[in-house]
Amino acid sequence: MNLVYYLLVIIAGFFVLTLSAKQAMKRTVNISRHFGVSEFVICFILVGAIAVFPEMSIGINSALSGNSSLGLGIVFGSNVADLTLVLGLVALLTKGIKLHPHTINKSKWFIFAVLLPVLLLFDGTISRLDGFLLILSFACYVVYMFVNKKNHTKPFLKKNFNIYFEIFILLVSLSFLLLAGKIINDAAQGMGMMLALPLIFLGIILAIGTCLPELMFAFQASENNHSESGFGDVLGNVVTDCLATLGIISMISPITPVAPLFGFIAGAFMIFSLFAVLFFLEDDYILSRRDGIMLISIYAIFLVVQTLLEYSLL
Repeated sequence: MNLVYYLLVIIAGFFVLTLSAKQAMKRTVNISRHFGVSEFVICFILVGAIAVFPEMSIGINSALSGNSSLGLGIVFGSNVADLTLVLGLVALLTKGIKLHPHTINKSKWFIFAVLLPVLLLFDGTISRLDGFLLILSFACYVVYMFVNKKNHTKPFLKKNFNIYFEIFILLVSLSFLLLAGKIINDAAQGMGMMLALPLIFLGIILAIGTCLPELMFAFQASENNHSESGFGDVLGNVVTDCLATLGIISMISPITPVAPLFGFIAGAFMIFSLFAVLFFLEDDYILSRRDGIMLISIYAIFLVVQTLLEYSLL
């Protein structure tokens, strides 16, 4: 494999990523209007849940091999990246992420979702019983979203609307979105190893690569004045990871980290990141470019702290 090959793969991957994100966003809006629910709810339940497949796949495989701690690290790390890097970049590169007050009020309840797995880890393990509690909590969140399904979209007036076709295209688009993200991530890692880049830099590439589907979907949604969709995708990913993914992993094999400090630090950053997002949204319901820079800065601090921990300098 040469450098040109990896560059061509990355370019092709971004092309597919962009097209699939546009289609996924369009179908999400259509489906939300058809069912009379907000774009936020649809993206939280459907798009966000599907977007966790990469983390869930890695986590389940690690649990089956008796290394559940890997799944914990992936979930907490990817959630910090989603709440800071993804939302920060979208806010910075667009006119900002503008949300409805009802969406922000609903999002405050998600604090409990990111708190729960960290609290359950305080005794040094997330047991099978804890896993059942996490999965049960996720089911309650889904019910809550449907019960409080206040809609802020315009009525869908298109004739000859086929809901099954829309759902099919959405699922296909999301599949290509995830596939393109993986292809770009693998090519970037291959290029990094070929160029003998530092491990920390490769780690950053890996983290960004796993968030590419959410980043592209949220960017396209914000660009087309559908910020509710992108925000719902990100929060749906975070909540599903914290509750469903960790719940399934711990049900297969209890999570007992060898170095719990790593998990607590990542969990603390995850909680702080969500608080920061909600704080920035509190007054004007907008994540501005300035807020985006602040969120990206939080992610940079997270990387520094994790690197220092890794080299035992703290």
